[in-house]
Amino acid sequence: GLIALKGQGAVAKGSLRMKELAVPIESIQGNFSMSESTITLNNLSLSLGKGKAELSGSLDDYLVKQNYSLKINASGIELAECINQAAFPIKMKGAVFGDLALNGQGFDPNTFLSKLSGNGTLEIKEGRLTDINILKMVLDKLAFVPNLAAVLEASLPDRFKEKIRQKDTIVTAFKANIGISNGSIAIQPINMEADGFLFQGSGTIGFDQSYAFDGSFIIPQDLSDKIIGVVSEMEFLLDEAKQIHFPLKVSGKGASVSFFPDVKQMGITAIKYKGRQELEKVLDKVFDRAPKDDSKQP
Repeated sequence: GLIALKGQGAVAKGSLRMKELAVPIESIQGNFSMSESTITLNNLSLSLGKGKAELSGSLDDYLVKQNYSLKINASGIELAECINQAAFPIKMKGAVFGDLALNGQGFDPNTFLSKLSGNGTLEIKEGRLTDINILKMVLDKLAFVPNLAAVLEASLPDRFKEKIRQKDTIVTAFKANIGISNGSIAIQPINMEADGFLFQGSGTIGFDQSYAFDGSFIIPQDLSDKIIGVVSEMEFLLDEAKQIHFPLKVSGKGASVSFFPDVKQMGITAIKYKGRQELEKVLDKVFDRAPKDDSKQP
């Protein structure tokens, strides 16, 4: 029977525990205001372990439809500290930074995720995947050279051997744009730079922890040169920048992951590379061009 409702208030020293998080959300503080139809959050902040987040947003028609919008800025949230990974054979480390805008309707656990949408950016600094060497696993999937990783580990110079021998994958840079809709997270593009390779692509992650990515696996020029010096067949995978470069699919669920190099496309690339070499030889003969020798001065 109220004709109008207006109010305002504040939250201080709040805390919240969630079963998905290894540490509680603490130091919740901020201001809110409300009318007969809308609750507005202003400058809400919280801490999650060593990291922090700032939020603002509104909840419209909070008694019936419960339409909400929320903006989140997160900084320095440590994955290893905040996510319980005890049951995972592969563990993630790194500090998360990002901005996210979310929209949704209702808070029914059965329909919450299906009605959630949003977009934002994500960056991980000083990342590491423990007990998995992605470079070694991918190289071993190149079946046209049997036991490629073992051959390289035995023959490469010591500083390059270590990239294949190490048990973890050190992620030196990770950046992605994300979009949330229809119960899944779309990531496009994703740029991951690690010790010994780069992965550039796009894909999706389901809320059931399943994921699938398509992209390019790129080995930097210095390491590519050494690999070709040991296994000459890898020369057919060079791109214009003299880097080993081939299509790669990644899929899995949770900590279970599989890598699938696109063998068909790799074959097409090899044919083009070989064809270009043969064409250059023919042109050299037609135009009576001598092979280049950079050591001689004109």
